[in-house]
Order: sequence, then C-alpha cells, then structure tokens
Amino acid sequence: MKYVATSITDEQAESVVNRTRAHWERHGFGTYVTFLRSTMERIGFCGPKYLDVEGQDVVDIGCVLMQKYQGQGLATESYRRMLSFSFDTLKFDKISSIVNEDHTAIRRVLEKMGYRHLRNIDRECDGIQFKDECYYEITRSEYLKQ
Repeated sequence: MKYVATSITDEQAESVVNRTRAHWERHGFGTYVTFLRSTMERIGFCGPKYLDVEGQDVVDIGCVLMQKYQGQGLATESYRRMLSFSFDTLKFDKISSIVNEDHTAIRRVLEKMGYRHLRNIDRECDGIQFKDECYYEITRSEYLKQ
C-alpha cells in the first residue's frame, strides 16, 4: 500500500479499530470492508466517516485497496458506490476526500467524478503525521449534474 502507512504499532492498529467501531456506534455508518465480488476475498476498505479537518467536522470518503487490486477500476467503483450512498441514502450535502499528493491515479478518479481540489493540508491521525495532502470536495448539486 504505497500511499498508506505500511508499518504501524499495535497501539495504532488498536486505535484505528476502536475509532472505527465507535464511529459506527455513534453515527450508524462508517468504513466498510471491500470484497472482490467474484471470490469474496477482502481487498480493502472504503466508506464515509467524519474527520476533523482544520477544526471542522467533514464527511470524508476514504478508500484503501491492497496493492495487487489497484489499477483495475475497483477504487473507482468503490468511490462511486460510496458517493451514491452518502448523497442518496445518508443525505449529506457535501463530501470530501483527502489523498496523498503523489497518488495521481486516485486524484484522477476523484476529478473524473466531479471532485474539486480545494487546497493541500497537513493532518495527524492516530499519531501518524500526514503532510501536504490534497483536500478534495464535491457537493450534492455537483454530484447530481453527472
């Protein structure tokens, strides 16, 4: 997973699991495990979640796939399904996605789906520092125009 921390401590992993569980309990939605339909093999995760970005709660769709499944259109399909779910079912007005600046493939996916790159940000998550990440956003009206 080139654009995701590949080595985290047990404490960081436990924090991710606990935070994901708590998010589901508090909000009734969150990150889903992603499966390859043909084999039902777990290949990653994707889903909407609240994130604190520069002091503001935003709904962020994140997607991580195992490296051997990247470049097959699966991230596009995952993002598309999660955008539909977030706007049509959860009724959000705006969705963000934060990606590594060097992850040009996912940046292209987001831009083709109508996301706008607003700015780059620095952030911290579970003790891991992320620098100069691309902050993308799409509104419900932009999504409906497609």
